[in-house]
Amino acid sequence: ESLNIDYPWIKKHNNIHLIEFPDWLSSEIRDFVNYVSPTKDEIIKRNTCFNKVRNLIASNIPNSHVHVFGSFAADLYLPDSDIDMVVICDDTISYPDTKSLLFKVASLLRNEKITSFMETITKTAVPIIRIKEKFSNLKIDISFNQKTGLKAAGLIRSWLNEFNGLRELILVIKQFIKSRKLNDVHFGGIGGFAIICLAYTFFKIHPRIITNSINPEANLGTLLIEFFELYGKNFNYNDIAILISAVSGPSLAPKYIYQELSISKKFDRHNFNLVIQDPFIPNNNISKGTFKMNELKKAFSGGFSLLTNKCYELHHISPKNRKGETILGHLMTYESLPRTFSDERHLIVNEALKDNEEYNQNLKQVELQEKIKIKNDKDNPKKLSKETSNQINPSINKKKTKTNKKLNQDQDLNQNDDHNLSKNENENENDDYDYDLNETIDEDQNPSKDSDSKSKLLHNRDSDNLLTEATNKRVKISDFH
Repeated sequence: ESLNIDYPWIKKHNNIHLIEFPDWLSSEIRDFVNYVSPTKDEIIKRNTCFNKVRNLIASNIPNSHVHVFGSFAADLYLPDSDIDMVVICDDTISYPDTKSLLFKVASLLRNEKITSFMETITKTAVPIIRIKEKFSNLKIDISFNQKTGLKAAGLIRSWLNEFNGLRELILVIKQFIKSRKLNDVHFGGIGGFAIICLAYTFFKIHPRIITNSINPEANLGTLLIEFFELYGKNFNYNDIAILISAVSGPSLAPKYIYQELSISKKFDRHNFNLVIQDPFIPNNNISKGTFKMNELKKAFSGGFSLLTNKCYELHHISPKNRKGETILGHLMTYESLPRTFSDERHLIVNEALKDNEEYNQNLKQVELQEKIKIKNDKDNPKKLSKETSNQINPSINKKKTKTNKKLNQDQDLNQNDDHNLSKNENENENDDYDYDLNETIDEDQNPSKDSDSKSKLLHNRDSDNLLTEATNKRVKISDFH
């Protein structure tokens, strides 16, 4: 049961028995996550909304498929988070470009009157339709033919399975950024995927996490303070880029090596911006729309100061007067209708998550079949070369067949004529030479493999240079004297 109407996640159990303030903060983070985690009814409402929009579009636009990506498919959504959908259409004749498909879907939604609000946003790198579904009041962003988001949702779930505590930290950071209105990419804020990449990178370079010296789930308070310290005070945005690999994870590298990721066309070493490499499109910076980077860095820096100052303040308050106090509430607020503290995700299937898992499983099967085909082609290069040669110049075979036929005739008719026999054999040898030459040319035109791309520098570099000494120990009361 909630104790404070302004900070509704604070429960009636108090934290005065927790001697260490980071433990108090960790307890509040767990309470907050339980408070905002979805109930059974909320999951049903989202499933119904998703199926309604998907069925409407799929039944009216042939050869189209509708999927969900983003926080709903990755199981990282807040109660009022948007639903991110993508329409993939294979009919390139009826819809030759993204905008023609966008306007068709917009017209369909308008005619069916299932929205209470609709806006088309076309002057962006990724055009979308933004709607509010009339019956659920859920906000939906619909994009078109963008498949990388679907793969990203599967990658995020693998990250969450890798680290306990990552989901909790991400949800708090998302609410922190949202409360400062810095979460809308279309207005210079930072997107959900970029936030997740920052948190995952922080976990992967944290020296005590990667050495299994601490349990992240038991040290959420300390990790939140250190996250704000890293990205608010110590991270070098001018010179360092975050590289995300779908296979090997994140690493850090100098920006000048990856100039194609810079926001400005002409690289400027003093260009203050966040660079996060897309794990699926290496030359794409997923945070290139975050032009409010100064405000974001100040927010992170302010988060560090707010948390440490509050811990110092509470240290000077007697335990009996700490009841109802909050550390996390000093960082952010949360406004909503009264909620329970029930995380009921285990009671019902998240259909968006299930759909995304099936999509990625099918995609892996297709990619596996392609790899097998490529391997088989490499294992039989001569056969492939001959087949290609026959397709390119079938007249060679005809010429060789004709020559062989002529040779046999001459041999039958002129068995005793050595001169004619020798002449025909020479013609046969010349024809064979032409055939082999064509094979060699074909093999040259089909190189076995491109050279590897440039290696990523500073991969798995020493993390101690990136985090402050605070990462090597938990924050204790004495740290705030």
